[in-house]
Amino acid sequence: MNRTNKSRVRVCIASMVFFSVFTQAQTKIDSLIQRLENSNSDVKRFGILDTLTEAMVRKNHPQRTSFLKRTIDLARELGEWDKAVLKLRYVSQEYLYTRKPDSAIYVLDEMLGHRSKFKKRRSVAHLLLKRGGAYFNKEDLKQASKDYERAAHIFHLTKDSIFEADAIYFNGQVQSDLRNFPKAVDQYNKAYALYKSLGDVTYMTHTLSALASAYASNDFVEKANEERQKIIASGLKNKDYYVVSVNAFNIGGGYLKHKDYGNLKKYVDMASHYLDSIPEGNSKQVLQMMIATGYAQYYLEQGDLEETWMNLKRADSLRKTTDAPKYYENNILNVTASYYLRIGKNKKAEQALQKILAKKDRISNKKEMIRAEKQIAEVYAAQKNFKNAYQHLERHLQVKDSAYNTIKTNAFLYYQSLYEAERNENEIYRQKTTINLLEKDKELATALRRTLWIVLFSVILAGTGIAYYIWETGKRKRRALASRLERNKNELLEFTNRLLQKSQEQEVLCQELEQLKLSFGEKEELNTIQELVRSKILTQDDWEIFKEKFTLVYPCFFMGIYNKGFHLTNAEERILALERLHLKTNEIAHMLGISPDSVLTGRYRLRKKLGAPKDIGVIDFLQSL
Repeated sequence: MNRTNKSRVRVCIASMVFFSVFTQAQTKIDSLIQRLENSNSDVKRFGILDTLTEAMVRKNHPQRTSFLKRTIDLARELGEWDKAVLKLRYVSQEYLYTRKPDSAIYVLDEMLGHRSKFKKRRSVAHLLLKRGGAYFNKEDLKQASKDYERAAHIFHLTKDSIFEADAIYFNGQVQSDLRNFPKAVDQYNKAYALYKSLGDVTYMTHTLSALASAYASNDFVEKANEERQKIIASGLKNKDYYVVSVNAFNIGGGYLKHKDYGNLKKYVDMASHYLDSIPEGNSKQVLQMMIATGYAQYYLEQGDLEETWMNLKRADSLRKTTDAPKYYENNILNVTASYYLRIGKNKKAEQALQKILAKKDRISNKKEMIRAEKQIAEVYAAQKNFKNAYQHLERHLQVKDSAYNTIKTNAFLYYQSLYEAERNENEIYRQKTTINLLEKDKELATALRRTLWIVLFSVILAGTGIAYYIWETGKRKRRALASRLERNKNELLEFTNRLLQKSQEQEVLCQELEQLKLSFGEKEELNTIQELVRSKILTQDDWEIFKEKFTLVYPCFFMGIYNKGFHLTNAEERILALERLHLKTNEIAHMLGISPDSVLTGRYRLRKKLGAPKDIGVIDFLQSL
């Protein structure tokens, strides 16, 4: 028998086995339905419905939802509320699959209203776990997090570790979308530990993938890619091709950020290569959508607009078949807007971008918001709508600064949490060591008496060594502190000089604009530019940066003033800080964007407010108090 005939035989045998199993399943379901119709006892009917709905759920039977609802109603009549909860989980999940999160929340809330009738505490946790998923589907992330945390707590108390791990893992996804990086990492690590204790290799890998994505979104790119390469190797070994594909795509996304389009396509191709080996389902649809979006991004950068449009249409078509089409829409809109901008359809680009901007309070990826603000500014600029262009460009800078500060804060909190975790582990280890020593003390009391002098000498020697180490450490710290203070002073001086230079450049620009007005007359555009140029040079952002550097050099300056009972306005704080740097009146006026007379007036009012004599400087007066 040749290879072709052998293959045909295998296919025939597999088909016969499948048909046999399917027929048996259908026969069982039909038999149970027949028994249900012939039964007059509610208790027997409930038992039959329980078995029947389990079989229908396993076989994805088209009538499963209607029979599940009948089971729930009968369970409530019989007082079997915990059974009703278990069946309601499948109904709520069906609502989510059909993109009806509000219906899922409604039936779950209604059942939670009867929680006092539940015999098992875990029933409440199951409902909260499902409701968290419904809120996540609606992009109500804060409410989803509350439900997941409450569910995880109850599952922990009832020792349902697998569901506890799921709740913690899902909450990690929510925290990641909320940009709470330290909390997301904490939740993923806890979920991973639980999955590991349960031997659930698949979800261990999923958790590591999510953790790598959290690292990447907070600019720990190298650490994220390192983790993803390990996950890909493990996925290939275990033939988990979904994990391989997802992580390959995510690595490609990292290269897109650095405009390395060759590696972008390489890893998107790798993700696409394993699609046929992944079982059908919502996860595969989402992955296919992301891969199509990745190809669209690549071809757009290569200038192949036809391929770009084909992949965008495919991505949007796949998005509509997912269980959260609104949630995944954000992944496509930016690329769609870029495509429309490239082909000159500014109105359509604007519509796509407005959809993103409308989700500013819910969108999880701030980078999409940053990019959208910049793109729509370009759209308005092309339409000669400079007012809107300026507003969106300003928002672009604000969101960009906010995202940068969030990442910076998250990184700090993350390293702080690592330090605290390490410190806690050391403390636990120290306590265990102390307990062990106490136990050994009881057993070795006689021997310790003989070695008392040796121990005492060792303690003195160790104490001397520790004292010397502390002294040396303090010495190094003092040197480092002095060096850091000098560096901070230099940075403050450099920043102040930049502000002065900026004010001088502004003055020159104002003079040039006046010349242009003399040459070309009063023009609206020149007046608009002149208004912008004459705006304050020391902006709020400049002041915040300046104040931060100033406080590093003079940490007790403002605190000392407030401790002496003086309450200063923002303008007074700025004048005092610049006075402390011994700047001249004209220099202060340039930096603040005001006239020298205004500086003198402000200085006079400040002196009067502080009660400083005329024959002594304000700074000298404050230092003498």
